[in-house]
Amino acid sequence: MTKTIFTLSYQDKQLKALWAKFRAGHAEVLSCLRQPCHETDLAAAGREFMQQHSPDHQTGHVRPIICFDRIRPAFYEIPLPPVKEDQVESAIAIQAETILPLPPDRMRFDWKTFASTNGSNAILAAVNASLQDRIEATARSLQPDHILLTAEAITAAAVNLFDAQDSPRTVIYIAAKTTWICFVNQGQLAGGACCDAGLDDLLMTDSIDRDIAEQLAQDIFHTVSTHPRFKDQPVEIIQCPDARFAMLADYLATLSLNVKMIRPYTERVTLPPSESVQADSAIYDWLIPLGLGFAGLAQPANRFELFPALHYQPQVRKVKIHAPGLGISLVAALLMAVVLIFSSYGKTIAQCRIADRQIESLEKKFKEMYPESSPEQWHSLQNTRKTLNPMRPDILELWGLLHEKTPQNIQMNSITCIHGEPVRIYAQAGGNDKKVVYDYQDIFIALKGVEKVILSPITYNDKEKRQYFTLSFEYGPFKSVRKKTSIFNQVSDI
Repeated sequence: MTKTIFTLSYQDKQLKALWAKFRAGHAEVLSCLRQPCHETDLAAAGREFMQQHSPDHQTGHVRPIICFDRIRPAFYEIPLPPVKEDQVESAIAIQAETILPLPPDRMRFDWKTFASTNGSNAILAAVNASLQDRIEATARSLQPDHILLTAEAITAAAVNLFDAQDSPRTVIYIAAKTTWICFVNQGQLAGGACCDAGLDDLLMTDSIDRDIAEQLAQDIFHTVSTHPRFKDQPVEIIQCPDARFAMLADYLATLSLNVKMIRPYTERVTLPPSESVQADSAIYDWLIPLGLGFAGLAQPANRFELFPALHYQPQVRKVKIHAPGLGISLVAALLMAVVLIFSSYGKTIAQCRIADRQIESLEKKFKEMYPESSPEQWHSLQNTRKTLNPMRPDILELWGLLHEKTPQNIQMNSITCIHGEPVRIYAQAGGNDKKVVYDYQDIFIALKGVEKVILSPITYNDKEKRQYFTLSFEYGPFKSVRKKTSIFNQVSDI
């Protein structure tokens, strides 16, 4: 099926807009716009472009798909317990409480589920809720159908315009001022990162800037090598037509990554005459707007929708269920108490009528306090918690250990705690004295209950004068589980 779609991409302080027909594996560009502008002028420029090419936009029949480069989520992998399908949302929300850096009500997050022979996992994408305030005025003015991630657009473009592969791989796209690292599996985005260096930094002179290329290569190596699912998988760099660009692949090859350059099938994109002279360059230049159109063809469950409230027709596909407050707990507890009393003893007709009135009164109070909830939802949530609680790792105990044992000259950037996998600490230390890092490793080797302490190769940033490294170890429930196959196999809509 072919869909005609407006796509608007705001990257590196520049608007790129397309009016194009999309179907799986092909795009026909009807019109395009490139315009440097401040983010405050983005909405006006986008509306003008859409009104020029489609009067239907004014009547609400045609809505754009947009993305902002400022939306750079953190990704988390969450193991799912064997719960029923209607409990998955609750299970993810409960697990999110333990890993998100802020309370869930101060974050905007969404997820995708992946299945394996050992159970299911979810990939959670999350951003600070304050980001919604920054893009709200622009988004509401443009009235988009979807606000997607830049990494999703790159992934969709890679799947539709290059060799499609089902196996896990890392796709890298270097834009003007940023480099996007996308972990892809089964044709879907399964994580990623963004580096603040791009073509403008690499290609400032007649030859590539070696210092920036080396640093970018180190950043890519660090990101990929510390991801347990993708560190041994192919790394595919979308090839820039500039001949100097190949030097970056050479740097990455020296870091023991399985790197190769990939080029698009130019026949899969029909470009306007003004852009079709150098098809390779045009596709590379317009990759993100093209990818947005392909991403718009995907099923809702295959997209990360972090800001559904800003869509033209707000529809929350996945209800975010957070821990209820004390009020709801008391009401539910009283309700359960009444039910238990009259189910444990013999009941007269009068007692049953009294119980019915008490239950009705409590349910009425419950609905007044929480109109969007119900006692049944609360009971379901409690059942999900009972299933999850034995599986939840002791985060507080681990955090106390790390806080106690980490010296002041070591700065922890992030910590990954996944049940069934070792703890991973991503950290840095000032200076070039590797003994500081080795001493930090020795602290954990000497700890009782800590096993298999492994230190990654230390990378040194000469510009920042800092060392970056990853330390992994097994502790308590955080132990390696041998897996027969990759965990990333896409499942159907949840």
